[in-house]
Amino acid sequence: MFKLKIILITFLTCCSLFVNGQVLNMEKERIDGDSTGIWLGNASGAFTFADRQVTTLNLFLSAHLAYIGERHNYILIGDFDFLRGDGDDLASNGYGHVRANFFKEKRVSLELFGQAQYDGVKGMDARYLSGSNARLRLWESSEVSLFVASGFMYEVEAWKWDMDGNSENGDEFKERTYWWKNNTYISFRWDMGKGLFTNLVAYYQAPFERLGNPRLSGEGNLNLKITSKLAFTAQITVWYDESPVVPIDKTNYTFTNGVTYNF
Repeated sequence: MFKLKIILITFLTCCSLFVNGQVLNMEKERIDGDSTGIWLGNASGAFTFADRQVTTLNLFLSAHLAYIGERHNYILIGDFDFLRGDGDDLASNGYGHVRANFFKEKRVSLELFGQAQYDGVKGMDARYLSGSNARLRLWESSEVSLFVASGFMYEVEAWKWDMDGNSENGDEFKERTYWWKNNTYISFRWDMGKGLFTNLVAYYQAPFERLGNPRLSGEGNLNLKITSKLAFTAQITVWYDESPVVPIDKTNYTFTNGVTYNF
């Protein structure tokens, strides 16, 4: 996990040097500008250290980069989040994701993707996956778009869990899993006008031999433009795993909101 963490931090730091902006909405940019052969991206980062009865350290890095071609799109995404309070890791996760969408002008297009991820607090030392989807355009206009995609992926995970809360005793649970999985998602975007638009995406992922034990996740974003440079953003993300490998909660969620400045 340490090597994976160093790679992610290095990648995100390098991306932050040459990418700016904020919310990356690739499909809306293509519709509004009808442009091809362009790069879109955003990068953000934050570092906080506080000593107020409780010592906390927080580091966050995020970078998104996309190339919009005439027939194909290429996307590179990375996020890293670390939060420590009084010597305990409260959050330690990150991922890097690469995706290509080929023949995007067709109603049914092809996607290829790969990802590396870890989540130390949940006990996931590493997750590596790669796969392919067929992506169907159900509806697309300047205001609304709706896509559904389904395909397969191969996933490898390494898990480690301290069973008694004291790693010095050496009572650790370790597991490595290998799965061929179905990967299905639905994506919805709605530009409501007057600077207000929303994006919703929901994922279903399950081993082919255990389709009734899925991993479900969903993300919703609401963006309200205040001025030409300033916008309010709110995001909620929910995860559900029917059969977690280690003894953690089946359902997890995060909610964030703030003000975005667009360069």
